[in-house]
Amino acid sequence: MRKIIVIILIGIIFTSIHADTEQQFQIGMKKVGLTEIITTDGVKHTGRILYVRDSLLLFWETTSSFKSDFLDKYGMIYDYSDIERIRIKSRNGASAGFSIGTCVGVSSGVAYGDRVYQREASSCLRLPLEYYLIKYACMFGGSGAVIGGIIGSIFDKEGYDIKGDYNLYRKILPVINQHAVFPYYLTVELHNFIQEQKR
Repeated sequence: MRKIIVIILIGIIFTSIHADTEQQFQIGMKKVGLTEIITTDGVKHTGRILYVRDSLLLFWETTSSFKSDFLDKYGMIYDYSDIERIRIKSRNGASAGFSIGTCVGVSSGVAYGDRVYQREASSCLRLPLEYYLIKYACMFGGSGAVIGGIIGSIFDKEGYDIKGDYNLYRKILPVINQHAVFPYYLTVELHNFIQEQKR
């Protein structure tokens, strides 16, 4: 029974960590969605990636002055090769610290619960082993989650650098487009505009 409880607890921990890793970009794009782009001429642009098609990004920047009717409505077009750095701003250090703190806390709680159970071997008031394992796993896990979340928020990263790793860049494109604020019906107009720019 003890082994089953430990396996279940470890499974829950790793599942939560895996889910956190998979959802980091989604959380960042939904709640923050801000991106910092530095072009090869050294100019910094901060705004939101609205849509991505092939190697071209449709980028909206609040301080930009646009030169065409299309860009005046929808944003600016950047080619991937003209960008020096792309940094998606998403603060996930706290959630990562939360997951790690929970993992360490639960593991320590299980070990401590077993120790308490062995210590009370001669006591007539000793409860079943499962009680001690669950009790201290929850106590230590909760404390570890709080402490890990605080430490993670202190050492939080400002975002993810995705320029330079084209595989990572391609991997998050569906995430960007999934949560894009760019209307779907305008993708044809965007495609036509891009083709005109390539000529």
